[in-house]
Amino acid sequence: MEAADRGALIRRGYRALRARAKAAYLSAKALLVRRFRSYDPPALRAALRRLGLTEGDTLLVHAGFTPFTGFTGSPQALLDCLHAALGREGHLLMVSMAYTGSAYEYLGGGEPFDVRRTMSRMGLVTEVFRRRPGVQRSLNPVHPVLAQGPRAEWLVAGHDATPFSCGEGTPFEKLVALKGKILLYDVSFITATFLHHLEHRFRDRLPVRVYHDEQLQAKVVDQDGVERPFTTRVFDPATAQRRDRVWLDLEDEFRRRGAVRGARIGNTSLILIDAPRLVECADALLPALGVDPTREASGPS
Repeated sequence: MEAADRGALIRRGYRALRARAKAAYLSAKALLVRRFRSYDPPALRAALRRLGLTEGDTLLVHAGFTPFTGFTGSPQALLDCLHAALGREGHLLMVSMAYTGSAYEYLGGGEPFDVRRTMSRMGLVTEVFRRRPGVQRSLNPVHPVLAQGPRAEWLVAGHDATPFSCGEGTPFEKLVALKGKILLYDVSFITATFLHHLEHRFRDRLPVRVYHDEQLQAKVVDQDGVERPFTTRVFDPATAQRRDRVWLDLEDEFRRRGAVRGARIGNTSLILIDAPRLVECADALLPALGVDPTREASGPS
């Protein structure tokens, strides 16, 4: 066997060994979580109550769901638990984006967004929720929102007519109007899509450009199967990390002011955000950051 062949064989063996070691580690970790860091739906409901969730709330959820969260049920059981915590008068919302990269790249691909069939790429729980009977979905390909509850149709209505997917008239503004909350289930603070609503609302006070200059065209397919054109502005992917930095720098202050509360249950991190309070805190804190007068305009006032 030549040296090159022996080298290739050694590399393949090393990769296989690493893969087996990783699989064994993940299996052991999952077993430890199940035995020592697990919890059931009643325990989760109690933890959410202690954190501040009440019956009748409107709740936007971002959920990470892996073998390491510690929840003993399925994604369906998690949704049932959330519905039980909210009660008959409550509303459950999730974001169901069809992409994981930037909206600019997604819309540039030209694939129509079908509100009835386009799958959510925001995690297994969102796709399970999307398929549930009675769940409404907003006709917006950039940040489509799922909603269930007495006012679900109102929450998602008109999202396709708004020029900014997280701005005025969107489910995110309506969440504030309903004094809603945001639950981050085993995901970090910066994953909250609602932060885009803050970026839109305070776009002229942020020290960084918010929107891409280009007005993008797309196609959407509505509930009746009718394809129609869609026009929007998207967040500038080139400034995403700098915009994230603004909110990460303010996270501790948001917590001190009571807009963000955290807790743990089993192996899961829970973060509950009061949406109107977060808006108030951002309004109070953003002027201290200063505004760069040389930055490009971030969109119309």
